Amino acid sequence: MSAPVAFQHAAMPGLLSIVVPVGKDAEGLRRTLASLKAARQQIPVQIVVGNDGADPDASAIAAAYDVEEAAVMPNGGSYMARNCALVLTKGEWIGFVDADAMVEPGWIEAGIAALREADYVCGPVVIPRHTVETPGHVFDWLNAFPVEGHFRHARFGPTANLFVRRAVIEHVGGFDPRLRSGGDVEFGGRVHAAGFRQRYSPEQMVYHLPRSYREQLTKILRVTKGQCDLGRYYPDRFPELRVSLEGVLRNLMPPRELHFLTHTIEEFGPRAVRLKPLLYLMAWSFKLQRARAQLKYMLSDAGRHEVAVMRRPAPRASDRRTAA
Repeated sequence: MSAPVAFQHAAMPGLLSIVVPVGKDAEGLRRTLASLKAARQQIPVQIVVGNDGADPDASAIAAAYDVEEAAVMPNGGSYMARNCALVLTKGEWIGFVDADAMVEPGWIEAGIAALREADYVCGPVVIPRHTVETPGHVFDWLNAFPVEGHFRHARFGPTANLFVRRAVIEHVGGFDPRLRSGGDVEFGGRVHAAGFRQRYSPEQMVYHLPRSYREQLTKILRVTKGQCDLGRYYPDRFPELRVSLEGVLRNLMPPRELHFLTHTIEEFGPRAVRLKPLLYLMAWSFKLQRARAQLKYMLSDAGRHEVAVMRRPAPRASDRRTAA
């Protein structure tokens, strides 16, 4: 379900509007706005914070940096916050970055340059090597943000580093506000299906701090529910994500081997090799966490409805003729 965006202002040529959603992460917002301030050069920029839950600390930081704010009450998730912020944007180009990310000084120029040849542009999200300290950080560094792979195989980029022409949103709509995770997957696929030009731009780089082990467990719960929702709301587009007991059972099994998505273990040096048994146990615990999230979803009202629909037999030809 795409959400039409009722822009309050006509598009201003040459203006970039940057949407920054935040949900009770005032310090993360401060880091992001500081990096955006340092990156602003010649291109006119408007920044709009989507304050999910109307956190007063986030409001104070937005005011301190003299940027606009769309306060969302009650909490509706980051995609609803992005949609609410989009309403206030004025630019012909729109950039997206998350409140816990930091843009490189040339991020704005690189994104606009890429948009001159495309309609939808995503770029890398990088965990700086010097911020990796704990074993959980190592696992995150080895696996987080395989943006280029996602773009090549599923035609989407994360909203932590995305530039889009406003005309694209006017045509296909904003993000699905029902989703708490996976909205960038659904949006990117919708843009691709509409025939807009998409591009991966390695020059527009965003940095993200590594997540701890506990933070990764929390993220898995959110992401898994988002995947189940994608399979439920869009069964034709994401049939592989529909919740099933088979999927739960697969995630209960230990991994056969370690697979790393972003880096190789050798890049980290001897320390990562010594940590390999612990990294394996982490990988298994993350699979178990996914199984837990899938089972919880199956036992929810939404999940019971989804399973009932999947078990419902297809109508026979004679039934279809009678119905006609």
